[in-house]
Amino acid sequence: MATGEFDLIRKFRDLLPGPPGDLVIGPGDDCAAFDAGDGRLWLLTCDALVDRRHFRLDRTDPEILGRRLAAVNLSDIAAMGGAPRFALVSLVLPGGFDEAASEALVRGVSAELANHGACIAGGNLSGGHQLVADMTLVGEIDSGQVLKRRGAREGDAILVTGRPGCSAAGRAILEYDGDTTRFADLVHAHLEPTARVEAGRAIASSGLATAMIDISDGLLADLGHLCDASGVGAEIRTDAVEIGEALLEASSFTGIDPLQWVLSGGEDYELLFTTSQGSAEELMEIAAKAGDCRVMQIGAITPGGRGIRCLDGGGADVTPDARGWDHFKSDSKGTRP
Repeated sequence: MATGEFDLIRKFRDLLPGPPGDLVIGPGDDCAAFDAGDGRLWLLTCDALVDRRHFRLDRTDPEILGRRLAAVNLSDIAAMGGAPRFALVSLVLPGGFDEAASEALVRGVSAELANHGACIAGGNLSGGHQLVADMTLVGEIDSGQVLKRRGAREGDAILVTGRPGCSAAGRAILEYDGDTTRFADLVHAHLEPTARVEAGRAIASSGLATAMIDISDGLLADLGHLCDASGVGAEIRTDAVEIGEALLEASSFTGIDPLQWVLSGGEDYELLFTTSQGSAEELMEIAAKAGDCRVMQIGAITPGGRGIRCLDGGGADVTPDARGWDHFKSDSKGTRP
């Protein structure tokens, strides 16, 4: 397909009628949001995993796949600061995907949702030529706490949870057909991502954050979405990005620059968020404690029109050409295992 994913999304949005009054947030954010009429917003999101596009069925345990399907949807709810509640799951099952495998997939979905207080409320089953697992997830949040991609301000600090790049490194190990035992933590990060639901709720309820998004397509790509929505630019300091020993070892093994994984790899499902410089340290502590994870300050928001730049410790511009994943341009990165 010649048209890129985000160009196609923009074209689709132009075709849509104006939203009804109770649709508070429409297309263009991590979730849609409807006014519940009682001080809450209902958050709605959906995502699908497709065999040989997002995973390789011959390399993936069905229960782990189910957990992953839940996590990628939970991450959207987390990016708005919400609490997940109910899910609808639709499965297209190919021939040979037996009853035991189907049960394992649903068991994985249910278990991961339950970890965050949500459950399966219904769904649909169909047969097809390849496995497709799709979920629509509903969450909720107090209307005064919801976070959007829009809201970042010039001078804000850019913060990110966890260890971006680990999922991409794990994917590279699988593609390399390398020692998955040696790099078990990285492979686990790719196959079983952690949705930062608790961290997202704490960030939103603090009232300190100005904007937030989850990292699914790549740190630079998703930062770009946040900047576009907010009408700002950004500057990333690569010397502020902590690259752990696991990434360095995997880099030595594969020959891939670890910064490529961190900045453009995608599928981390970490949270990237902004706040005033004066609130950065406090919010980092709040998010780290709630999510039981590391939080890094990696840059700052700049005026609109400057785009996104990555600078090394000496101030040199090291912005990569590749920003992240596009579902319709798989030739740039290949099929995800």
